[in-house]
Amino acid sequence: MKMLLRVVLCWMLAVSTGSAESEISLKQKSKSGLQGWTVAGARHSRGEWMNSTLVVITKAGEKKTFRISRAFIGTWGFADADKSVVIAGRNEHGPAWIQKFDIETGKLLAECAGSDFFKDTPEWARPWCDEAEKAEKAEKAEKAEKAEKAAGVRKEPETAPRSND
Repeated sequence: MKMLLRVVLCWMLAVSTGSAESEISLKQKSKSGLQGWTVAGARHSRGEWMNSTLVVITKAGEKKTFRISRAFIGTWGFADADKSVVIAGRNEHGPAWIQKFDIETGKLLAECAGSDFFKDTPEWARPWCDEAEKAEKAEKAEKAEKAEKAAGVRKEPETAPRSND
């Protein structure tokens, strides 16, 4: 029975992606119950799966497909109270590109470079840009420093020990 189920699922995937060989990855489920994953239907010349398609299943069970303008989806997520998806993709080399799509209509709402400086990235795209993790750490450090100053805690700068020459 399990084997039959696997065969049927593989066939359904092949029919839905147009390929007899494909791979599903980056599965996510939203807080409201939407589900999504990336689908790769072809391999890059170096053998890696090119997962440039995102599939989202709505609460009504409707399948929505989003194709990005780059070969690989690196990260993606639900946004705007599950009304849109944001996808960060890139080619084998080069900068990231972030695209935001409306789930209901499939319309591209916005797009921007994902490798710009964090300060130059639109607010909606910041969680998916290349600098996001680094910027988040810097923001936390800045908040901690402000909290220390507000509490009257003075942190001495770290200096190298002096030698007795």
